[in-house]
Amino acid sequence: MSPLRGACQATVRAARAGKVVFAAWWSVPRFAFAGRTSAEPRSRMLIREIAALDSEYEREPAGTSRDSYESRRSALKAELTRALDAERGTR
Repeated sequence: MSPLRGACQATVRAARAGKVVFAAWWSVPRFAFAGRTSAEPRSRMLIREIAALDSEYEREPAGTSRDSYESRRSALKAELTRALDAERGTR
């Protein structure tokens, strides 16, 4: 093995090791969250609840009657409208 080839192989190994160290360093979180800093708006909770209701109905339409699904969904949408109005200060 020539000295040049050995030096090249050593350089490649060092670069690979540096890449691994950098990747490990980069993936370490720099800070930790203690929790949410502010309360989640009511509108977001309602949007998520409507989405969960839709998803559940799509997965198992036979498990829930269409009437109860639609009445629950319309009640949530009405509540969402009131929550959005309250957040915007329009009503």
